[in-house]
Amino acid sequence: MKRILVIEDDEKVQESIVDLLEIRGYEILRASNGKDGLDLAVDKRPDLILCDVMMANLNGFSVLSALRAMSQFEKTPFIFLSALSEQKFIDQGLSKGANRYIVKPFKAEDLFSAIDELTK
Repeated sequence: MKRILVIEDDEKVQESIVDLLEIRGYEILRASNGKDGLDLAVDKRPDLILCDVMMANLNGFSVLSALRAMSQFEKTPFIFLSALSEQKFIDQGLSKGANRYIVKPFKAEDLFSAIDELTK
């Protein structure tokens, strides 16, 4: 069973994402801010990370940069899920090492397709 870390500060959005993933049988870890997400990633070593961009105390770009600086996370699949839809934000996320950048709201099949592709 694949372990996915969901880092999302909006409780309702987080719950919706977790519900979708649990239906597919993934083991879910969750954090409501970037710092807790980073700590949880280091402690639990998820197979894939889903992360919001705009969060208090440590934004998603900073989370990704910190993870990519650690050798154990150089290849861990990382997907941004963000309402920031401007191309400059998408480019920034991908240039920092995200594998995908999915704009909210998104279709469940788009998320599942990205997860399936990245966790083969």
